[in-house]
Amino acid sequence: MQTFKRILPWLKALIGLALLAFVLLWVDWSAALVHLRSADLRWLLLGVVFALLLLIIKTIRWGLLLRDVGVHATGFQVFEAYMAGQALNVLLPFRGGEVVRFSMLGAAQPGRAPESASSILAEKALDALALAMLVGVLLLVLPTGRAGEAMEQLLPQVGALLLILLGLLIGGFFLWPYLFPMLLRHVGGSVARMMERADETVLRWRDWLLSPRRTLPVFAITTLNWLLMWVMNLVLFKAVGIQLGGTAAALVLALLMVGLLPAVSPGNIGPFHFFATLGLRPFGVPVEQGMAFAILLHAVVTLPTLLVGGAILLLPGHRPRLTDASPD
Repeated sequence: MQTFKRILPWLKALIGLALLAFVLLWVDWSAALVHLRSADLRWLLLGVVFALLLLIIKTIRWGLLLRDVGVHATGFQVFEAYMAGQALNVLLPFRGGEVVRFSMLGAAQPGRAPESASSILAEKALDALALAMLVGVLLLVLPTGRAGEAMEQLLPQVGALLLILLGLLIGGFFLWPYLFPMLLRHVGGSVARMMERADETVLRWRDWLLSPRRTLPVFAITTLNWLLMWVMNLVLFKAVGIQLGGTAAALVLALLMVGLLPAVSPGNIGPFHFFATLGLRPFGVPVEQGMAFAILLHAVVTLPTLLVGGAILLLPGHRPRLTDASPD
C-alpha cells in the first residue's frame, strides 16, 4: 500500500502528460486557431456570465449544506473559502483545495472541522447522483454508430459504479447506528473521541436525508447547477459554430465530469481538452473545431475561478492555516 501511494502521484502525472501529448499531436493547430479567431465574442461573454453564476450557485449550495449540519458561517466566509479552494484545485494536480476550504472556515468555526469536511463529501455525493442520472438519460438518446456504441459500452459501467457508491454511502448512514457501538468497544482514548464526533456528524446527515424541508432546496440547487453547466456547453457550441443540441452538450458534460475525477494535471490541461473533444466525436465534429470549443470552455471555467480565488488567497490574513481546522 505504501509503495502504491508513492507511485500514484507519478502515475497520475504520466497519464496527464500522455493525454496532453495525445491532444497536441492529434490536432491540426493551424485549423484550430482559425476556429478560435473566428469565435463569436457575444456567445463567449455569455459563457463567462454562466460561469460566474455557477460559482455563486455552488457557493449557495455549500452554505446550505454547512448550515444544515450546524456550521453557521457568514455568506462571505463561505464564498471566500469556496473560491480559494476552487482556485487551488485548478492549480494543483490533486484536490488539495478541498482541505483548504474547511481549514479556512476553521478560524470562524473552531471545532467544526468534521462537519465542514462532511459537507464537502455531501457535495460530491449530490454531484455523483446527478452524474448517474445524466448517464442514464444519455444511454437512451445517444446516436448509433461506432463511436456511439463505444460510449454505450462505457457509460453503463460508469453509471453502475456511481450508483453502487451512492448505495453504499446512503446505506452506511442507516447501518451506522448498529455498527458504531460495536466499533467503539474496540477503541479508546483519542480514537474513541474522534469516533464519537463522527457519530454525531453521521446522525446529523441521516436526519438531513429524512427532512424534505432541508433536502429539497439543495436538490433543486444541484439540478440548477447541472442545467447551467449543460447550457454553458450549448452557448460555447454557438461561439465556435458547432451546430449541435442538448445530447452533445450532455455527453461532453458527462465525459468531462468522469474524466477529470482523478485530477492528473495542474489546471486539468490535457485531460480537459481530450475529454471535451472526445464527447463530440460521435456527432462528427472536426477535431480542430472541437479543440477550439474545448480551449474556450476550459478558459471560461478556470479563469474566473483563478482570478477571484487567487485574489482572496493574496489578501492579507487569508492564507489558509491547516491548524485552524483541527477539532477541539
